[in-house]
Amino acid sequence: MYIQAVFFDIDGALVSFKTHQIPQSTIEAIESLRQKGIKLAIATGRSLYDINNLGDLVFDGYITANGAYCVTGEKDVLHRNLIS
Repeated sequence: MYIQAVFFDIDGALVSFKTHQIPQSTIEAIESLRQKGIKLAIATGRSLYDINNLGDLVFDGYITANGAYCVTGEKDVLHRNLIS
């Protein structure tokens, strides 16, 4: 068995630099992927607590701080390698 997944950046990818919002077409595309059983994740340089502009979208995981902090959608830590 294999897992299909799509990873999204936030700034300029999901959230428009121009409008600072997620286009409705993007929201619909994300829902279409979810209905097909594809896992959805965020991959960003932001810290987890700086992700504050995704509205009601739900993701299966978050790769944050450029990979230094990774969590599931339920915020269970999968990887943590923070600078002291």
